[in-house]
Amino acid sequence: MIKTLRRKFIFIMMSMVSLLLITIFMTVIVATSSSIQEENINKLRQILQTGVVQDYYGNAVDARSRMNVIVVELYADGSYYVATNQFLLLDDNLLSDIVKQAAKSQSDSGELRQYDLRFLKHQTSNTLRIAFADTSMERSIIRSLALVCILICTMSLLAFFILSVFLAGWAVRPVENAWMRQKRFVADASHELKTPLTVILSNAEMLHNSGLQPDSKAAERVDNILAEGIRMKKLIENMLSLAKSDYAENALILSKVNLSDIILDSVLLYESAAYDDKKQLSYNVEEGIIVNGDADKLRQVIDILLDNALKYSKEGASITVSLTSQFSIHYRKEAKLVVRNEGEPIPKNELENIFIRFYRVDKARENHGGFGLGLSIAQEIIQSHKGRIWADSDSTGNVFSVTLPLASSYF
Repeated sequence: MIKTLRRKFIFIMMSMVSLLLITIFMTVIVATSSSIQEENINKLRQILQTGVVQDYYGNAVDARSRMNVIVVELYADGSYYVATNQFLLLDDNLLSDIVKQAAKSQSDSGELRQYDLRFLKHQTSNTLRIAFADTSMERSIIRSLALVCILICTMSLLAFFILSVFLAGWAVRPVENAWMRQKRFVADASHELKTPLTVILSNAEMLHNSGLQPDSKAAERVDNILAEGIRMKKLIENMLSLAKSDYAENALILSKVNLSDIILDSVLLYESAAYDDKKQLSYNVEEGIIVNGDADKLRQVIDILLDNALKYSKEGASITVSLTSQFSIHYRKEAKLVVRNEGEPIPKNELENIFIRFYRVDKARENHGGFGLGLSIAQEIIQSHKGRIWADSDSTGNVFSVTLPLASSYF
């Protein structure tokens, strides 16, 4: 959880800074481009009208020496002569095409992007005067500015990323400390509860076996003590399992595991329980499916899913278990386990929440025991195996699905 919180903090900070930098640099580029373009248009207009440009102090400057320009005088009969031509490599045919395109334009100004030219027209008493200016220098300046901005932005983001990593650790530290204290408390409390609970269960079993009358009130109370004690023992074991996984003390022992055999063994163990509950347990398990994993942990996941299926299905309902191999969306072979039960459908808006620790769907809480830890444990085990677990529901019941990479495609 703490790692996820750090990642979210860094992601939010980097997103905000990236958006800010992009906005600033885009504004600089657009403003600079507009400024250069406006300045050159003004110079071109002054060249067109007077042939000179005034500098900042009001002195006349020959702008043609500072800009690549062509000034053309176009007559009504379509003939023209070149008053100024600083494009030494511009041949007559190309110039003729440029003049015709500018003359046909309905606007007094515009750009001929295919030639990297900007034109401005001015009607005199006898001719149409057209001035052309080279825009390649403008584009070169803007490209250079964009490259500099990209470089500065990249370096800034890299520096801020390093700073964000440091700030994330500093900002999350109080939460991390509180989280660690909470986990330590859960682990210590679970350990402390195990000893007195063991004593209670042992004494209750001795009373149960001491010859009490089966139908007596005392026997009934002893049975209640045993049932609740066993339930409490399971809760403590689950809390310890989660605490160990949080502390990374519950390291996986990975090896090639025959998932098909593990599932068959678990199904056979639950067949008698299903029969006692008047439920039908059927299975379709593909043979020889091998995964890299911890056999005990995978067996725990299957037991959790089967226990839930029995617990939350209706009397006389069917429970089906299937295991197949398939290709994932990334074209890697994976094993898919599906456990379906005919129980009260879980509402669609609750499907993601049921994997949260201690979360209980209301109807399940009313009718059954449990503490809402089993699915959370199953999810952590499957995720540690690089797999996925999810739930679906429809009008007929609920479906829990698990996918795991096959041994040949694992890691």
